[in-house]
Amino acid sequence: MTKDHNQFRDDLPDDGAGWINRFLADEDQMDGRMMWRLASWGLGSVAALVVAILATRSPAAINRDQVAAAELTRQSQQVQWIAKESQNKARELAAAQEVERQRLLALRPRHRAGAGTGSRHRRIVEAAGACCPDATGPHDGSFSAGG
Repeated sequence: MTKDHNQFRDDLPDDGAGWINRFLADEDQMDGRMMWRLASWGLGSVAALVVAILATRSPAAINRDQVAAAELTRQSQQVQWIAKESQNKARELAAAQEVERQRLLALRPRHRAGAGTGSRHRRIVEAAGACCPDATGPHDGSFSAGG
């Protein structure tokens, strides 16, 4: 490391390398102390990597991975069950809708060929006349109560 405290000054001559030359120290000699410092930094970084690798391979980490895998499997099965239930409910609703549609179609009055809306009105008036002969209705008396 350099002893120059003014290495980040803006008035330093720029030789084309830009800020990198001002950031890095300019070391002239490699003495024994510098070599020991560099070796200790290298050894420390390798030791940190070894510790990190061993930490991921420890039984606690493996157990944590197994628990996470089991949880993912359980969630996957739960999602599949929900999807299956949703499909079953959709089928049930479709079947119920079809039954209701068939029921409503069965209740709808059937129109015969040649029968207009007057025939329906006539049936209503005849039914009213059959139950109450004295009922005053919109008919002119041309319809008989018996049919």
